[in-house]
Amino acid sequence: MTKIDYPALKSMAEHYELVLDAAQEYRGFLIDRLEGYKMRDTPPDGTEIVGRNIDRVDRFIEIMEGELFDVLRSVVDGIGVLEAVDQGIWV
Repeated sequence: MTKIDYPALKSMAEHYELVLDAAQEYRGFLIDRLEGYKMRDTPPDGTEIVGRNIDRVDRFIEIMEGELFDVLRSVVDGIGVLEAVDQGIWV
């Protein structure tokens, strides 16, 4: 088994998770706000803006979980191959 120990790579993966978690948390905040607005007798003018922001955050999360995750995985795989070659275990 290859050991991959690159602080920058570890940091990228950790920050990826932090950003994704923050986006999901923000989405939850927006949904709660929208529900609160809808419960009012007279919803404020910002109701429409909150809905659009939820759509934007959904798109952001979709990109993070799709294309960006695939690219990050490719980087990790590439480094794993380089480490295996360097350690003489790549066949």
